[in-house]
Amino acid sequence: MSLYSLLQEAMGTKGQSTLEKRIESRIVAVKNISTLKDVLAEKWEKLGLGFT
Repeated sequence: MSLYSLLQEAMGTKGQSTLEKRIESRIVAVKNISTLKDVLAEKWEKLGLGFT
């Protein structure tokens, strides 16, 4: 077993490709953006500007 695979196992990333990690981080980013949009929409509605 190589040092690299030991590190991967320790970090819990064993068997997960870099593509999978990128997709996961993009999904998280999209969720954050949609949450931000919802928060902004609420604030704009309170100001009476209407944002959709």
